[in-house]
Amino acid sequence: MLNPDETDGLSDFRAALEAQGGGMRSPLFQWMYRNHDALLEMLSEVRPNWQRVTAVLSERGFTGPDGRPLRRETVRKLWLRVRRRHGRAQAGTEPRFVAKPVTGAPAVVTKQTTPESSNADEVLARFRAKIDERSGRKP
Repeated sequence: MLNPDETDGLSDFRAALEAQGGGMRSPLFQWMYRNHDALLEMLSEVRPNWQRVTAVLSERGFTGPDGRPLRRETVRKLWLRVRRRHGRAQAGTEPRFVAKPVTGAPAVVTKQTTPESSNADEVLARFRAKIDERSGRKP
């Protein structure tokens, strides 16, 4: 039987996740996320020229998916995703998993009672009669 606390297979698991880019964040995403605070400070002081930012990142060796060159729109949108994810993580609202809704659960049906008459005096009289009956008083 497998031990659920065993960590020996984690390297194989990571390799399987990284194969074909499955599920792992890009190196640029990871770099931006790690350096979020410094990047945010720099990019808030001066409006970024995304063409120049893309050129600098390309010079550092970052590429797009499958080794393609970075595009300015891709870098800009990636930064926005990093900011959203970082904000959710800081707020503690980053979901760990998404629970599937329960299907086939019986619907809860509540019985709604409406007074037989809309006359307020009759409704009050029935209410008082129920109270008297439950308390043991005689009418």
